[in-house]
Amino acid sequence: MKFLLRLIRRDPATFVLNVAGLAIGIGAFACLQVFVAHERSFDRFHENANQLHRMTILGQSQNQEYRSALVHGAWVELLEENIPGVDRATKIMSIQSDISLATEDKMITAQQGTGFYTDSDFLEVFQFDVIQGQRGELLSEPYSMVLTRSMAMRLFGRTDVLGAMVIFHYGNKTHFKVSGVLEDIPANSHLQFEYLISGSSFPEFWAEQGRLQGGSYTTYVYMQLADGLRGEDVEGAIAALGEEHFGDWFQFPVTLITAIHFDGGGLFEHAVIGNKNFVDMLWGLSMIVLLVAMLNYILLTASQLHFRGHEVAIRRTLGASWKRIFGGLLKESILLALMAGVICVVVVQVAVHDQFPRWFGLELDLLESPGAIIFIFLVCVGAGLVAGLVPAMRVASKALVPGLRAKIQVTGRSWVGSRIVVFQFLFTFLTLLAGVMVVKQLNYLKGKDLGYNREAVINVKKATGIGFDGWRVFRQKATALSSVESVGTTMYDFIGDWNGHGLRVVDGNDTSYVIVQWNAIDPGAVEALGMRFVEGRNFDPSFATDSTGVILNRAAARKLNMQSLVGKRTLNDISETGQSQVLGVVEDFHFQSFDQEIKPIALLLDQGFDWKSNFLVKFRSKDYQQVLSQLEEQWQASGLQGPFEYQFLDDTFQRLIAEEQRIANLILAFSLATLLITCLGLVGTVRFQMLRQRRSISIRKVFGASIPAVLIAINNKYVFRMSLAVAIGVPLGMYGINSWLQNFAYRTSVTAWDYLLAVGIMLVFTTAVITLQSWRTVQQNPAAVLKDE
Repeated sequence: MKFLLRLIRRDPATFVLNVAGLAIGIGAFACLQVFVAHERSFDRFHENANQLHRMTILGQSQNQEYRSALVHGAWVELLEENIPGVDRATKIMSIQSDISLATEDKMITAQQGTGFYTDSDFLEVFQFDVIQGQRGELLSEPYSMVLTRSMAMRLFGRTDVLGAMVIFHYGNKTHFKVSGVLEDIPANSHLQFEYLISGSSFPEFWAEQGRLQGGSYTTYVYMQLADGLRGEDVEGAIAALGEEHFGDWFQFPVTLITAIHFDGGGLFEHAVIGNKNFVDMLWGLSMIVLLVAMLNYILLTASQLHFRGHEVAIRRTLGASWKRIFGGLLKESILLALMAGVICVVVVQVAVHDQFPRWFGLELDLLESPGAIIFIFLVCVGAGLVAGLVPAMRVASKALVPGLRAKIQVTGRSWVGSRIVVFQFLFTFLTLLAGVMVVKQLNYLKGKDLGYNREAVINVKKATGIGFDGWRVFRQKATALSSVESVGTTMYDFIGDWNGHGLRVVDGNDTSYVIVQWNAIDPGAVEALGMRFVEGRNFDPSFATDSTGVILNRAAARKLNMQSLVGKRTLNDISETGQSQVLGVVEDFHFQSFDQEIKPIALLLDQGFDWKSNFLVKFRSKDYQQVLSQLEEQWQASGLQGPFEYQFLDDTFQRLIAEEQRIANLILAFSLATLLITCLGLVGTVRFQMLRQRRSISIRKVFGASIPAVLIAINNKYVFRMSLAVAIGVPLGMYGINSWLQNFAYRTSVTAWDYLLAVGIMLVFTTAVITLQSWRTVQQNPAAVLKDE
C-alpha cells in the first residue's frame, strides 16, 4: 500500500493516465473475449458433445442448390440398424404454430418454434440440466410434457410442478402431465426451447414421421456416435444408405453439434447461426485493443525516462543493484496493471452489467463468473509484465555518472518516441475503419428497399386455442375500423422460412423447373404489404380461375428464364389440382436474412381463411397506440380467448439484422475505446514533451515565432507519424474489409471517403489533444521559462 501511495503522490496525473488507459484497454479486451468465448462455446456443455452429430440435406437440380436442416424421420431407424458405430439416434420436430397452453386458471401463448415433439430418448442424448424428474423417464410415457424453469414460472408461478396438468390446444384440447422441469436452456445451445412433448402422445402422427414409405422431411435427426468415431467415418455408409432408400437426388452430410452455430444454415434452420468471420474479426480487434493499451503504457512510461534519471542514479549510489532497480520498476508496472484490473472489474460490473445485454445481446455478470475475473487479472499481470519490461530495462541500465549529472536524454529518434506512436496510430486507424464500415453496412441494410412496405403494418397471430368463428369475426370488425387501411392473411409468417417445393412452368412443348419457397395468402396481403408488380396482377376472388392462380417473384422468373410468365401453366404438388396459372410477377422482396440471396417464391391463393394464422393490418392513422387499443377492443368483443398479441412487421425485420446490429455495436464501441486509449497516451506523451521542450519553445518565441506556428510545428511531428501509419494501414484495411463484405449477399460499396472518414476522426481527436496539451506551454512567458531553466 505504501508503494502504491508513493506512486500516486509522486505524479498523480501520470498515475491516472496509466491506470485509465490500462483499465479501458483490459476492460474492452475482457468484454470482447467474453463475447468471443461465448460464440465459440456453443453446445460444448454437453458431456457427449464430441459424439453428437446432426444430419442435413444437400441437393442440387439444374444449378439450383437445396440445403435444409430438416430430414426424413425414417433416418433414426435406418441409422441405428444399418450404420455400425451409431450408438443412438433421435428425432425432434418443431411445433410451428403459436400454441395456447392452459392450466386450471390461466392461459398463455407459447410462440411457434419454442416447443418440440420428441422421441422418448431425446433427453438421454442431450444432457440438459434436469431440476425436477428422472432423466430416463421424462418423455417415456404418452402425454408427458417437460417444461423449462421459465415456462413453469409462466404457467404455475413455481417450479415444483411434477404431476401438474397442462391443457395443450391444438385442434382438440389434450391434457398433458408435467413429467419434468429443466433448467433454462443455456444461451450457448443451438437448440432453444421452452417445452417438450412426447411424440408418442400422438402415435399415428409420430409413427408417420418415421415411416419410410409415406413419411416426410419434417424432423431434425441427431445421432450419437461411438466414442472416438467422427462424422466423416460414417458419411460414406450414410451416402450409400441414402441412395438406396431416397435415390440420388440428395446428399446427407452430418455436422458435429459444436459446429452447427457456425456451419449450420439453409432452410428451416432452428439454430441461431453465428458468423465465424465476425467472431474471428472481434478476436483480432480484442488483441488490437489490448496491444494499443500496452503500447500506450510503454509510451507513457518511456516519456518519463527524462525525469527518472536522478532517482535511479541515487538509488544505485546508495547500493541498489541493477536487478533490484529493474525488479522494482517491473513491480510498479504490474501493480499499476492490477490496479487497472480492479477498476475494470468494478466498472464492468456496475456500469456495463445492465447495458451489455441491451447493446450486445449477451449477459455479462462478472460476480457470477469467477473464471472471468481470474482471466482479467491474469491478463493484467501479463500486460503489466510485457508493457513494463522494456522501459524497466532501459531505465535500470543507464550509466551512473550521466544519471547524476543530468536527466536521462530521450532523443526524437528514439524507437519509443516514434515507432510505438506509429503502431498506435496504425491500430487505431484499423479499428476506426472497421467501425466506419460496419456502421455503413448496417445502415445500408436498414435502408435497403425490401420490396414491400413494413411501416405501419402489424402481424396478429392466431394461437391454436383461438376458435375459427371468433377469428373470422375479429377480421370483419378490424376491417371495418376507419383507422385501418387494409388487411390480409398469410398461412406462414411473412418473414421466415416457408415450405420448399419444385415447380414446373409449361411453355408450349417446353418446361422449366425451379425450386420455390411457397406461402398461401389472400389479395389483402398483397395490398397491405404494398408489393409491386413487374407484370400481371393481384388475385381476384371474383374470377373462379384465380383459385388455382400463383404469383411468382423476379428471382423465380430469372431461374425460369422466360420472356413472359403471365398466363403460363405450372405443374406442382402445392395446389389441390396439381397445377396453377401464373397471374403475376412481383418485385423481389426480402423474407430471409441478408447473408443469402432472395430465393424464388410462389404465392398461392388460399381461400380457406381459417387455416391462415397470420393477420396483417396496415394502419391509416399515425397514432399507433389508439389503433392498437381499438384492435384489442375488437379482439375482446369477438370473444377470442387468450391475450391479444401482435408484432410490428418492422420489428420482425429487425430480427433479420439482429446479428449485424450486435456486431456493429461491439466494433463501434471498441473502436471508440481504442481511440480513447490513444488519446490518453497522447495526453501523457505531449505533456512530458512540453516539459522537456519548454526551453526550445521559449527560444523560438523570442526569435519571433508565433503561437500558431509553434502549435503547427508540434502537431506536424504527430501528423507525419499518423500519415505513415495510414500508408501502412490502407492496404491492410482494404484486404480485411473486402474479405468481411463477402459474407453478405447484399453489401454496401467501399469508397475512398470511408478511409478519409476514419483518418479524419483520428486527425481531429489527435490534433485536439495535442493542441490542448501544448497550449499552456506555448502561452507561458519566455523570460520566466528561460530564467527557471
